[in-house]
Amino acid sequence: AITEVQGGDMQKTFFREEYQLDDLVGRLSIPYIAVMNGITMGGGVGISVNGRFRVATEKTVFAMPETAIGLVPDVGGGYFLPRLQGELGMFLGLTGHRLKGWDCLHAGIATHAVTEENIDIVQTELMKLTSSSDSVSNDSVNQVLDKITCEEAKNHKFSLSQDLKDIDQIFSKQSVEDIVAALESSESKIAGKALKTIKSASPTSIKVAFRQIREGAKL
Repeated sequence: AITEVQGGDMQKTFFREEYQLDDLVGRLSIPYIAVMNGITMGGGVGISVNGRFRVATEKTVFAMPETAIGLVPDVGGGYFLPRLQGELGMFLGLTGHRLKGWDCLHAGIATHAVTEENIDIVQTELMKLTSSSDSVSNDSVNQVLDKITCEEAKNHKFSLSQDLKDIDQIFSKQSVEDIVAALESSESKIAGKALKTIKSASPTSIKVAFRQIREGAKL
């Protein structure tokens, strides 16, 4: 296992190749479609969120839980998290909060959404594009995915919609200490859960993740 030998060549090779793959996904000139049908965490985030097209299903479970295990939101987290609405990215990066199903579409993690039973239809329609042209454009892929995105997902009420104001107010603070203080003084339900999670995480990871997301917004 990768954790058996600390600081060995195995770990260096693993992370180097993982990050190279994530970079490739983000730079591909051809359409790249990630279907996030299930748990999308860690490396799964890297090979999905960095791509142009990201399809969620009702079974998608997205999270960046790295601070809980002494790491930071890597695999591009420093770039995509600060580009989510308001301070949602900082909230997700520090707490590892899980987004499920259609929430991923409304959070901006996914660009499209289909039910699991329609994944085969998505693949079939995309394959038709390759059979009718030597090259497939992003616009043609987007049209296919727009057409198949289900109304249930579009009409879904984001589970954090009532909490976004509190999240923006609290996680916009200019230091981890100020965020913790704001959480401690808040009476909102989301604040209590977030505070408990942050206090149980690695303090160093929380500090580094905070700086990473703030600096990533400037890229």
